[in-house]
Amino acid sequence: MNIPFPDLAPVVPEITLTVAATVLLLLELVAENKRPLGYLGIVIAAVTIYLVPLYPGDTFGGMFVSDTYSIYFKYIFLISLILTILISLRYLQTEHADFGEYYSLLLFATAGM
Repeated sequence: MNIPFPDLAPVVPEITLTVAATVLLLLELVAENKRPLGYLGIVIAAVTIYLVPLYPGDTFGGMFVSDTYSIYFKYIFLISLILTILISLRYLQTEHADFGEYYSLLLFATAGM
């Protein structure tokens, strides 16, 4: 029995966010200042916005579809991620609650959307 390997091209933005969130979570262990992690999260979201329209199509037997409708919502979610990080940078520093897990959690939540 030969099981075909699915085409992962339409899932590249979600894979990018998930891998970046994992790397960000690991970087949080060694980082003294957590503020650059927020900026890194913004850069990751911007790169993902760049990658979104490159791979339309479906994969996993039609269970995952990347069409113009889903791309539109991916843009909305990624722009809201960037705005959330920008709004929370100063607030987290003021409240002394600047933990790196926060940015990783935001990236995981956005990848889930």
